Amino acid sequence: MKKTILLLSMTTLAITATMAQTQKNDEEAIRSLTTTLEKGWNAKSGEIFSSAFADTHDYIVINGFYFSNLTRQGNAFAHQRLFDGIYKNLDLTIKIDKIQYIRPDLVQITALAASYPKDSLPADPAAIMTILAEKKNEDWKIISFHNHSLSESFAAKTPPVPYKVMYASWYKN
Repeated sequence: MKKTILLLSMTTLAITATMAQTQKNDEEAIRSLTTTLEKGWNAKSGEIFSSAFADTHDYIVINGFYFSNLTRQGNAFAHQRLFDGIYKNLDLTIKIDKIQYIRPDLVQITALAASYPKDSLPADPAAIMTILAEKKNEDWKIISFHNHSLSESFAAKTPPVPYKVMYASWYKN
C-alpha cells in the first residue's frame, strides 16, 4: 500500500511539473508574438511582422477597417507598404496587460501600444489591442487582431477612471 501511494504521489508530481513547464513554455511563446510584431515594425519588415499571424486571420486596423480572412502574405504586403510610407520613421512598443486562457490552445492577449518617432517613447499609450492566438502543432499564431485608437479616451475631459489606473500596465517599468 505504501509503495502504491508513493508511486501515485511521484506520478502526480511529475505530471504537475510537466504541466507547469508546458504552461511556462506556452506563455513565453505567446509573449513572443507581440515581440515579433515590434521587431517587424521597428525593422520595417512586413515579412517579420506578419510571421506572428496564422496563414489566414482577421485583422481590424486602428481606423476600424476590417479585413476578414486576411492572408499572412496580404498582411506582409500591406504592412510593407505602410513601413515604406507613412510609418517609415515610427517605431512601435507593445506592453502586454493580460494573457487570458480561453482553452489550453486559445488565449486572449490584451496589450497597450504606441507608435512614435524614434527615441521619443510617448508618456501615454496610443492604442489598445485585443489579440486571439491559437496553438496548432505546438506553434502559437495570431488568428484575430483588433487594434483600437485611444485618442478619444485621452480626449475625454473626465475619464471614468484615471488613465494611470485604467492603463496601469503602460506606466509600469
